Amino acid sequence: MLPNATADQVRRETERLLQGMTADGGGYILSATHTVPPETPDQNIFAMYQAAGITREEIMDSAAAIRARIARRKLAGLRPSPFALVDFPKGNRLMLAESSLPGGKT
Repeated sequence: MLPNATADQVRRETERLLQGMTADGGGYILSATHTVPPETPDQNIFAMYQAAGITREEIMDSAAAIRARIARRKLAGLRPSPFALVDFPKGNRLMLAESSLPGGKT
């Protein structure tokens, strides 16, 4: 669905899934799969996270901060972690892989 549906369809389906997973007080880990197909439109990825209350701006700001942290570690001769956990309002946490940071390359 993620690479082929419209952003609105992705958002609605994600909302439906989240409601079902949290109806009994349960939690969830929001992820497309182990990998996002390269043909997936960016707006579909952002729509999925928007359904969980994470905005595009929050993701982009966090990605920029992660890229800066990676650059500082590289300058210091340290090996950067390939993953970063980002905490968002409402208790959401997002794990971003260095290879999939939106908004530019590290």
